[in-house]
Amino acid sequence: MVLFTKKRFFMRLIFISVCFFFPKHTFSQVEEIENFIVLQELDSARLLLPKIESHKKPMFERLINRTYTNEDVIEFIGTIQSDNKRQFRLIQSFVERNMIPPKKNGKIDLKYVRLMWYYTNLVRNEYSLQDASLIHQKSSDYVKRVGDKNSIEAKKASIYLNTHPFILKIIQDDLDAAEKIISNDLKLAIELKDTFLILTTRYYKSDLLTAQRRLEDFIRFQRETIELESRFKSKSDYYSLTIKTMVEALLFSGDFDSDEIEGYLLTLFKNPETFVQCLPIYAKYVGSIPLHSEATLRVFNLFEVNTLSEFADKLIEIGLAKENKNELIQLFNGVAYMLKKQGFNERAFAVLEMENELTREIYSKDLAQSIANFEKIKLQEEKEEAVKQEKMIQKYYLILTIVIFVSLIISILLLVRNYKFSKKLAVQNNEKEVLLREIHHRVKNNFQTISSLLDFQMKDIEDEKAVSRIREGQSRLKSMSLIHEKLYQNQDDVATVNLKEYTEQLTEQVLGIYGKEYVKVELKIGKIELDIDTAIPLGLIMNEILTNSCKYAFNQENSDLKIVAELINQGHYQLTIQDNGPGLPESLQVTKLRSLGMKLISRLSKQLHGDVQFLNHSGALIKVRFKDTFERKLVN
Repeated sequence: MVLFTKKRFFMRLIFISVCFFFPKHTFSQVEEIENFIVLQELDSARLLLPKIESHKKPMFERLINRTYTNEDVIEFIGTIQSDNKRQFRLIQSFVERNMIPPKKNGKIDLKYVRLMWYYTNLVRNEYSLQDASLIHQKSSDYVKRVGDKNSIEAKKASIYLNTHPFILKIIQDDLDAAEKIISNDLKLAIELKDTFLILTTRYYKSDLLTAQRRLEDFIRFQRETIELESRFKSKSDYYSLTIKTMVEALLFSGDFDSDEIEGYLLTLFKNPETFVQCLPIYAKYVGSIPLHSEATLRVFNLFEVNTLSEFADKLIEIGLAKENKNELIQLFNGVAYMLKKQGFNERAFAVLEMENELTREIYSKDLAQSIANFEKIKLQEEKEEAVKQEKMIQKYYLILTIVIFVSLIISILLLVRNYKFSKKLAVQNNEKEVLLREIHHRVKNNFQTISSLLDFQMKDIEDEKAVSRIREGQSRLKSMSLIHEKLYQNQDDVATVNLKEYTEQLTEQVLGIYGKEYVKVELKIGKIELDIDTAIPLGLIMNEILTNSCKYAFNQENSDLKIVAELINQGHYQLTIQDNGPGLPESLQVTKLRSLGMKLISRLSKQLHGDVQFLNHSGALIKVRFKDTFERKLVN
């Protein structure tokens, strides 16, 4: 314990000393001038411009002097410091004020289409899927309204416009439709001999291969892309990202050639713009090869260090000096991975603690302030919109109170104003469903992350009782995670869970955790669809009952498990679970038990306005009666 404390103190000392010896002048001034430009405070930006040293300085000068092009607008909004992102409404306002309208000559202005395409990608990736769809619709309307559909410009514009639907198909897990879109676009880009569009569609094709979990095809495809890029003097915007994902894929596969990986990494290492980004990948690479190998020695020589400990310190020192918090989190994660893989568990844990502290800093004070600012901006915009609508519809007055009702209010206004906007309303409703699926997907992923962290923690715990408790907690997390997985996979209704499908997967999951796959399971469940507020407590109840059966009933090959769920009357259900084990103690009194599982079963049953019976009938027999959310609300 003393050794651990010394390690943690040492890591904190590095953090403090590096921050002291590397002042923030250049980075702070770049961020400050960016802020002035976004807020249109051009006089202040003009005074600060001579003091900064940055490759973006010529672009800043053109924006300040109003001699910019649409390409400058694209570059500016895409290169704002990633750890100091402005609110979306400020970015949106900047683009709308500074974007040069397309030429009105009867032809499609591809520069304008590309700007709108980039703008759509930025909004979708950083801010709002719904707002991105509105921007995409504006671009699509422009292309339909202008020019010949069979012209070269129209064909190129169609490739740009197909990016957003492609991403939506990926989010919806409709991979066949996504593959059809990107394959057609890649074929068209090759026919048009447009290098940028070829590389762009190949980039999105690699995203599809990742979603399809086709690792070998991904590696082969990325090699071809890197080879294609090598033929050009100037590299595309995707070049460094392609190399990074290629290295990550090779390391993940475990079947790689050190010379190939080091060649890729040196490309990133020698480029000042990608130097910091390659550091966590170097750490993961060293964590994936023998510590005393020639490959490790080459990396140490490159960074002018002699030991793994010095290498870890050097990476952290460089990262701290660059001051980008998001990149620093990735670096901490990579260094911790390397130290763990090479057996330096205490050092790895200390670095992980630094990562956690930095994450808490970003997502507490900074995020809270960011959200507060965002809500103020939204509220002001809603008030201005209400004044405009009063003039248009005379007697109708719009009162906006909170941000989450904006979409509903806009939908009502669209219906009142004109039938023409009803199609847009249908699109928005579909996107809301996509957003809800994405929320359930992310919640499921968060549960999996927590479960993985518990796995990581269990490796260093020798107390079997503590390990058992953690494993039980994991089982409960997985039962809730499965609910959200079923919700976002449900193609018909994103708000309900099919009880039979969920029970089948939960039973298989719990039996697998406890190594009881030999148990013969009999399910008798009709077509029962449950809402999330009912499914989660019921899933936890089922998880506890199945866990108890695995621990105390199933110890032989001829073990049986029977699960029955039936509708008693409207909104009232009964769940019965029976095993053929030794049964429950005759003197069982749930209220006097100290078991967390039994208490959960009892309390969750009451939460569902039901009850639970513990019986013996050729083994343990447990009956749970419960009501769905609608019936519970009637009682309340």
